[in-house]
Amino acid sequence: MYKDYHIVLASKSPRRQELLKGLDIPFEVKEISVSEDYPDSINPLEVAAYLSEKKANAYDDLDNKKTIVITSDTIVLLDNKIFGKPQNKKEGFFMLKQLSGRTHQVITGVTLKSNSKQITFSETSSVLFGEHSDEVLMDYIEAFNPIDKAGAYGIQDCLDPDERSLGPLNITVMAGSYYNIIGLPVELLDEKLTSFIKELEATQ
Repeated sequence: MYKDYHIVLASKSPRRQELLKGLDIPFEVKEISVSEDYPDSINPLEVAAYLSEKKANAYDDLDNKKTIVITSDTIVLLDNKIFGKPQNKKEGFFMLKQLSGRTHQVITGVTLKSNSKQITFSETSSVLFGEHSDEVLMDYIEAFNPIDKAGAYGIQDCLDPDERSLGPLNITVMAGSYYNIIGLPVELLDEKLTSFIKELEATQ
């Protein structure tokens, strides 16, 4: 099914690229540059989906009806406050300090777009952070430099896909997809992309 389509992943994230490869989907990577700002009035639960749609709307190379672009955005949410990517290590430390000892949500929004159809969906995972000293948090930041990750951490640094601890942070997935926390809910994406293609073929 997929081989008949030109799938484009509009993301420079190496983690999303690796996750999509895991679905055995042939795809091309193209980067798009979009500001990740959003209206103050938007519900925080809807920000990831909003930004994903914003990225998709910025991609206009869809002349071929067999082209499908995938865009996505991931946020961390704690007490209705959004944590995006930190600007620097200091901000990253401040984010981790707030997450320490608390349960937060990770929301990834995904948009599928062709020249005739567009859908957006999202998945939410819950993550429990253990209590960590300032020294442990700073050591993590220095070792992994997670300033390109929402919430200033990568779960793949701390847990493997079977949720076995790798260190250096004590993290537990309370609910939802592990891969969603990395940045792409691959199980849901596979399901939605299959349905998306079937609907496209039904109208051709």
